[in-house]
Amino acid sequence: MKVLKNFLYNSSYQLLVIMVPLLSTPYIARVIGSHGVGIYSYTNSLTQYFVLVADLGLTMFGTREIAYVRDNIEKRSAVFWGIVGLQICTTAIAMTLFYCFTNEYAHYHNYLIIQGLQILSLATDVSWYFVGIEDFKDVVLRNALFKILSLLLIFTLVKNPSDLFIYTVIMVATAVLGNMTLWPFMRTRVIAPWKAKIGNPIRYLLPSLALFVPQVAVQIYTVLNKVMLGNMISVTSAGIYDYSDKIIRTILAIVTSIGTVLLPHLASAYAKNDQETIDKYFRKAVEAIAFLSLPLAFGLAAIAPDFVKWFLGSDFRTAGGVVRILAPLVIIMAYSGLFGSALVSIKQTTGYTISVIAGCVVNVILNLLLIPYRGINGAAIATIVSETTVTLIQILWLHRCNFKFDSFIRCYRYLLASILMSIFVIMVQKVVSSNFAGLLVEGMLGVFVYGLLGLLLRFPIFEDITQIFNTIRKKN
Repeated sequence: MKVLKNFLYNSSYQLLVIMVPLLSTPYIARVIGSHGVGIYSYTNSLTQYFVLVADLGLTMFGTREIAYVRDNIEKRSAVFWGIVGLQICTTAIAMTLFYCFTNEYAHYHNYLIIQGLQILSLATDVSWYFVGIEDFKDVVLRNALFKILSLLLIFTLVKNPSDLFIYTVIMVATAVLGNMTLWPFMRTRVIAPWKAKIGNPIRYLLPSLALFVPQVAVQIYTVLNKVMLGNMISVTSAGIYDYSDKIIRTILAIVTSIGTVLLPHLASAYAKNDQETIDKYFRKAVEAIAFLSLPLAFGLAAIAPDFVKWFLGSDFRTAGGVVRILAPLVIIMAYSGLFGSALVSIKQTTGYTISVIAGCVVNVILNLLLIPYRGINGAAIATIVSETTVTLIQILWLHRCNFKFDSFIRCYRYLLASILMSIFVIMVQKVVSSNFAGLLVEGMLGVFVYGLLGLLLRFPIFEDITQIFNTIRKKN
């Protein structure tokens, strides 16, 4: 029940993550324009490399290590303060390197200075601790509050293209302040640093570096596309690709919360050598992801051109085709998120590292080959192939670790229902307008048809959902 509760918390927040861009993205796309969006995306992408240096794999490492000792407050406190100390050191190094680097980009210097504050926020980010102890409530409420605040500030202060700098300040400031607000909650959750047996924080450096390497690779093939498009084509192309990618990742957010919630739970089960629990939750997660990701991917591919035309405006008209190409990422990345979390949980970091480095290499090579000839579409194709490479390698590695994938066999029903639903939505498009009302009708009918097909095909997951509701009813 705790896993379900955390999933509901995280999913509720991810719904907010979806709603905020649904309101702000069309507004920013029209007010700032594709060129302004391109500048923001380009400078943010450059900054993320230094954010990665500041993080040094400590966020994922911290989550796992806290999960291992979550029932012992003394050990938990020692791990917490040791990782925080290391975070402060890596942030100081990253900030120094970044502000030396900004001198090379005179045109965007002011934007980079503000974006650089994201690096500073890493020193105060302790959200990994709450994920490790499976306390998602405080993190979700904090994130929700600052998402809403950023939305209100955008609508109040960003009025024309010259307000790009204000928009950048709003986005960065709310992220920085958001990290700081979790600290008051720590007072009752850990022992004071002068009482905890911290030891030498450097001892966490090597194991966190093992997770840093794959994170570098992930960052390269998720951010490099925009940097390469900005350098090889234009910052406008980078902005169009970035907003296409944002649509995918916004929809993906709900599904990937499954992997986020399961990471500490699997890590705790692994620490207790409870293989039965690991197998049970892994099987259920594989099926849950199919149930959610398949209809989302097929539905998005069906409505992509009309949705982008309404959502982003004529300045981003070419993004419709890009979104349709990227739609399979909803399925591919949902599974790579789960499999990556599973590998990290059972200390199979080598498999995780190999998978993402392979994806990085494939992505860079294909970007160099495809972007000059296919532009934005080439970058999208490169992303699909690289993410598929990552997922396949992770499957092979988990299979070696005796993870069972028999639940995939039960997923054919979700695939069939998703295909039929998307065909139905495409047929509906021919008789409804391509405005908000028309898209709403398409979406509601798509959900209805998928649910109806689920009843006809007897989705296996419906049995699990029924059992959960029966358990809740008995407790009440």
